Amino acid sequence: MFRRLLGVACAAFIAVSAHAQEVKWSEVLAKARGQTVNFNAWAGDEKTNAFIQWAGEEVGKRYGVKINHVKLKDTAEAVTRVVAEKAAGRNSGGTVDLIWINGPNFLALKQQGLLHGPFTQALPNYARVDTTGIRSNVVDFTIPVDGLESPWRRAQIVFVYDSKRVSDAPRSVPEMLAWAKRHPGRLTHPSVRNFLGSTFLKQALYGATPGAPGGFTILNKPLQSASFAGVVHITEPAAPGDATYHLIAVPLPYLALLLALPPVAWLVTTLRHRHRRRAGCCANCGYDLRATSGRCPECGANAPAAGTMAAA
Repeated sequence: MFRRLLGVACAAFIAVSAHAQEVKWSEVLAKARGQTVNFNAWAGDEKTNAFIQWAGEEVGKRYGVKINHVKLKDTAEAVTRVVAEKAAGRNSGGTVDLIWINGPNFLALKQQGLLHGPFTQALPNYARVDTTGIRSNVVDFTIPVDGLESPWRRAQIVFVYDSKRVSDAPRSVPEMLAWAKRHPGRLTHPSVRNFLGSTFLKQALYGATPGAPGGFTILNKPLQSASFAGVVHITEPAAPGDATYHLIAVPLPYLALLLALPPVAWLVTTLRHRHRRRAGCCANCGYDLRATSGRCPECGANAPAAGTMAAA
């Protein structure tokens, strides 16, 4: 899991990207000295906040650049600000320089052409980034990065167990699932409200599908345009002894039509009853009740009191 850094309007990076292959890093550092960088980053973790503060102090000491940590509750706050400033015609000097970004927000900014770059090839340390073995360094949220964002940290979840009490510790997601079933209530993971918790569950889903780990799972299969032409039922066997996995994809228009049937039926029935009452007929079966009082002789439904027909 990578923490990504995305440049939006940082002057130092602007100086680089126009001639990324020509500008020397020493020139970038010279232009950056004395500037302030507004680093918009999620502030929900004290250790990460402390790290950003320490790194900012080091950048100030070494390069004369002030790092201002703009603390966010949600990354979307900074994205909304960038979009609003662009809509207001502010094409330079924005309030957002760098963003600790995630996949969906990266996609939103890239689609609107609001990202600065490419800038990664101008970063000296980017030569140490594995862009071959770790595909998430070049593809984010299924979208090519194209040099518009760079990883800055990597986080991992480590499960700790007591070897004196646990002799059969699981080594994979399927083994973890089986172990949890054998020992109810003894395996815990971070809450889904936490970034690591939700990420772990996504990884667990991936690892528990047929073909994992390392195989070509059902989640790797691309959806084709034809997949949305009708209901698709994909069946794939799991490991021997396990249940078979079924994936049913229903096009959104079909689902919308299905959900619309009850309210449409209610509306048709209501209008039909109203029309029958105004015509002096039984709302239930349509029998003419203008000369009838009490119950409808046709279906037995209660007939309106005399005089209410005309009023309706």
